[in-house]
Amino acid sequence: MGKNDGGFVLTQIKFRGRNIPSKRHIYSMMKDNQVMNTHEIHNALKSKGKRLGLSMNTLSNIMARSPHYEKLGFEYIPNAFGSYQIIVWGFRYGN
Repeated sequence: MGKNDGGFVLTQIKFRGRNIPSKRHIYSMMKDNQVMNTHEIHNALKSKGKRLGLSMNTLSNIMARSPHYEKLGFEYIPNAFGSYQIIVWGFRYGN
């Protein structure tokens, strides 16, 4: 797999650009869970620590531009003013 670094295994995939620790964590989460929506990913990153915290806009850009994930559809969340939609992401195999 990858290099063991303090209890978790890093992937052999080389992430480029900014937010590399966040990209690694998203990759390992998506590999374990297969399907997650944007809010679940965002909350998991926030709970891991301040360094991994991303804005929702940055997270959506990372997910949309990466070849490792695919958009599966939308999930409608009801609230007091109607409902809003969030994107459901899946892990793409073969990458």
